[in-house]
Amino acid sequence: MVPLMSNLTQHPMDFSYPLTANPFALVLVFAGALALSHAVLLPLLAFNELRWHALDYLWLPMVLLGVLGGAQQNRVEISNAFRGAWEHQLRGSLAEANRLLKYHTSDQTYLCQKATRSEYSPPPQIFEQIERDRIETCKWFKELQQFVPQSPESVPKGFSLKEMPRPPSLSGHSGSGPEDAIENMRSSLKGVVEALAEIQTHTAEKESPFMIQLAKYYGPLLVCFALAIRITKVTGEARIKRRKLVNAG
Repeated sequence: MVPLMSNLTQHPMDFSYPLTANPFALVLVFAGALALSHAVLLPLLAFNELRWHALDYLWLPMVLLGVLGGAQQNRVEISNAFRGAWEHQLRGSLAEANRLLKYHTSDQTYLCQKATRSEYSPPPQIFEQIERDRIETCKWFKELQQFVPQSPESVPKGFSLKEMPRPPSLSGHSGSGPEDAIENMRSSLKGVVEALAEIQTHTAEKESPFMIQLAKYYGPLLVCFALAIRITKVTGEARIKRRKLVNAG
């Protein structure tokens, strides 16, 4: 499987702002669009009032696409913020899971340390059950070493607790030690799975339909051209009214 976060360490500084993110460039685009629309539309439509009214069917959809692009951009920015928070949780939960894994697979810990029977030990039958609980729990943690990723970049997209080795069934005589160890590990791994699902959700937010992507990146340009056309329409309608006044006088 392809790690979900493998792209985080690739070309971190490979970034540049697009044209639509430069206010000065947009002002120049608007000025150019205004000059172009006056140069083309005024001679083309001349004093045909019906054609000037028909321009509304052109510039209004362009504004709508620009608005949709702005809304999509806001969604992406919010999604990126949430994604960053969930990536932080993924790192924290995975680090805790690996810490628990390292601790509970050590031969110096309670679970994996070999016990010696003494006069203070419980009856033989209960002692054997306690030993079995400890041995099985230690074995389970060692099996998890093949399941738990070592870093966020190595977490596969399909990471799920359904593939996790089944924890042992405890007798109940070993106290809360093995039970707490198992529950803490399960809790950490649940945090990994939860964060992974949220990261995938907010990553999918960027994968919008083509038209939305087009509006998002070119929306400001569309608005510039729409405003230029609308101002040109005002100029054209003003010329028609002035001509009517001259003819009426």
